[in-house]
Amino acid sequence: MALRDTLFSILHAAGAASLLRSLRVRNRELSVLMFHRVSDRPDPLWPPMPVGSFRSLMEEVAGSCHVVPLEALGRQEGYPGKPLVAISFDDGYLDFLENAAPILTRLGLPAHHNVCPACIDRGTPPWTQVVAGYLQSRKTSSIALPSGEEIRISTPVVEKDFLAVCDALYGIPDDERQQWIEAIAKEVPTAFLPPLMTWDDIRSCSRMGFHIGSHGQSHKNLAQVNDPNLLDQEIRQSRVRIKEETGSTPSLFAFPNGLYHASSLKTVKESGYRIGLLCDDMVSNFRTLQDDDGFLVLPRINIGRSNWREESLRAHGLHQKMKSRLKGLPYVR
Repeated sequence: MALRDTLFSILHAAGAASLLRSLRVRNRELSVLMFHRVSDRPDPLWPPMPVGSFRSLMEEVAGSCHVVPLEALGRQEGYPGKPLVAISFDDGYLDFLENAAPILTRLGLPAHHNVCPACIDRGTPPWTQVVAGYLQSRKTSSIALPSGEEIRISTPVVEKDFLAVCDALYGIPDDERQQWIEAIAKEVPTAFLPPLMTWDDIRSCSRMGFHIGSHGQSHKNLAQVNDPNLLDQEIRQSRVRIKEETGSTPSLFAFPNGLYHASSLKTVKESGYRIGLLCDDMVSNFRTLQDDDGFLVLPRINIGRSNWREESLRAHGLHQKMKSRLKGLPYVR
């Protein structure tokens, strides 16, 4: 990790970020940054971005980029002289209000936050964090999944164990996974779960100018949901519920884990959302916005490592370029 941090810090200091920003402007690209947690609270399985790192990254973004609210993209006329960036958050964690919102407000940066109404009602985070809390609160050498598969767990549990369990759970039918999650959630002490905002907190965010979007009613894998009624509940009804609680109708829908199929995408569009958000770790081209037919589907870049200099380079597409080169594929703008 130290070697990685040193490498990206050297690249940043050598002017790589400035070069990438110039390329972004030349290629007329949009970066939609996706954050989850901003906190100094340790979490070995899903480390949040430290507050100081987030502050440093946002200060650089504020000084070197043109930051726009996503819901206003359709009104963007012409590409600005700085890289075009939008800032988004998912899940509704309390540390957004405590740590991220004050920094964004001080710097005058617009952002939006996508929440899951059912999770807010229960005060329980999305299922991946329930799994993380379960693994950290148990002293066990293995964990049995609803499929019957047993996964060995290190002592103490490490991030690769958490990721292995989540990867296995993604392949299990949604109903079976949900029943299993509900069962283990009863065994997880509150201290092992990152706190969510309440509806009062979310209303405060809305009054501060942060757009509240939907992340699905309960953070289900929408690539596995085929029942039209359940799709309606997760997509359309979550929009209705957020409007009831905040007084504002969401125009953004962030697919949980970026997973979807044709029916869920169609339901998002027909429900009145303006933008569907994915998790593809890619920049997109401004021409996409100009070709807008009233509904946009945009990739986002997952930002969260503690080294803000690496995340600056990631935000401007360096990691995307590196991956495409490693795969022997041309860089697709």
